[in-house]
Amino acid sequence: MNYPPLEEVRHELIKAHFLHPEDSPLPSNYQEELNRIVSATKLLDRYPNKRDAVAMHLVKYPEISQATAYRDIDRSIDLFKNFHTFDFDFWQAWLISDILKNINNCCLTHNEKDRRIIAMEHANLAKLMGKKPEEMADPKRNEKHEFYIMLQGNSGFVKMDPEKLKDLPVATIQDIQKAMYSGPEITDTEAEEILKS
Repeated sequence: MNYPPLEEVRHELIKAHFLHPEDSPLPSNYQEELNRIVSATKLLDRYPNKRDAVAMHLVKYPEISQATAYRDIDRSIDLFKNFHTFDFDFWQAWLISDILKNINNCCLTHNEKDRRIIAMEHANLAKLMGKKPEEMADPKRNEKHEFYIMLQGNSGFVKMDPEKLKDLPVATIQDIQKAMYSGPEITDTEAEEILKS
């Protein structure tokens, strides 16, 4: 017998199956499939890596194929969204679109009730979009700050402006490098002790 896919089963039957699994009106093949998907969801919570979840799913249900296990995992991701898989950007775009459609539909009528709905939807839209930031980000903020390269030598720190550093002659830059990297020299015996430790 050819059954339609689980996604086309009426919501009431699935709800009745979850509320009273012992007296479920859902056909047995759907019950088994739904139980596997719920199990896959629980496995994804414990093993977020999809491959690990599929491996554990195959251990729990050895009679199914690997393709079926992957299908169960994918369907559990689609049906039971969790924090890691929930697409907040899509949800927000859908919500904004839905609010705008409601406002447009209510604007076409000149009913007082629809005017109140428009006001409520505007309030919902304002909550969803948030408040305007008190201070807009300044794109030229980095130009207002002064940046320095701090050079540490034997006598302490020296502030060097990067613009001035690039204009220095090559010999001066080499002298700065020598001063930075020249330290007290160690003897061969000290080097051997360091290597042995």
